[in-house]
Amino acid sequence: MTSSADEKVLDIIYIMGSGRSGSTLLSSMLGSQRDIVCAGEVYNYMNFFESAEARSRKCSCGEALLQCDYWQQIRDRLKQQKGTELLDLKDTDRHTFDENNHALLSAIRDVSGKPVIVDSSKRHYRLKLLLKSGLFRVTIVHLIRDARAYAYSSLVTARKNGESDTAYYKKILQWQKKNIGIKAIYGRHPRYVQMRYEDLVRNHEAELERVMRLCDLTLDTGRVFDPSVNQSHEFSGNSGFISKGLDEIKLDTRYLESLSARQWLVSSTLVAPCLTLFGYPVFSRGVPA
Repeated sequence: MTSSADEKVLDIIYIMGSGRSGSTLLSSMLGSQRDIVCAGEVYNYMNFFESAEARSRKCSCGEALLQCDYWQQIRDRLKQQKGTELLDLKDTDRHTFDENNHALLSAIRDVSGKPVIVDSSKRHYRLKLLLKSGLFRVTIVHLIRDARAYAYSSLVTARKNGESDTAYYKKILQWQKKNIGIKAIYGRHPRYVQMRYEDLVRNHEAELERVMRLCDLTLDTGRVFDPSVNQSHEFSGNSGFISKGLDEIKLDTRYLESLSARQWLVSSTLVAPCLTLFGYPVFSRGVPA
């Protein structure tokens, strides 16, 4: 956490990994804690607010995005400090990136009153720039889900869009490339945590405690599923996992029954070394131990 002598440095928990891997669940759990606020996919800030009215976008608290008092306070601060409330957080120029991101994240910290911010952007270029900057203290959470579960989730969407089942195999290979890359690049970082989605669901306390320790925080287990304390204001999040109690959170295992024998065999063969690396069964149909 930041010290009084270094108040400018912001504490960030950055979620990395493939989409559809449980980042909403993880960020919601972390956001239940007294000193942590979730901001969603921060890199999308300008896009979401530029299109908020046209697309009827909502904050995860349920309010229309442009009517949410929380975000209005943040936008007012940015307008006062920067002359505009729409900052481009995707600009990769080092100076511009540092200036714009520090302005927004500082406003989020000040309005929420919470010193640690969860950013679930999952973008490598963004994490690289955050780590290079001297303005952010970053804890990296590498969130992994079984490749076949991730790819099946994408397959369901592809089928709805009239795409062929080859989308499943493309996603499998993308999963392998991305997660091996994250592990290789960040695995030795002193503030890196590797976490499986399946473990988070089955033993959330142990998994959350690993992240909290790196942030010099103590997990308050009573707050994780307490609806009176866990209100989210993620502009790119959803409220589906928020405060419904642990019994409402179960592993999605539809992929185990829905994939054909051929799909299972071929996809498992394609990414067998990576499945083994992250502790997933290769050919047997089952969740990891």
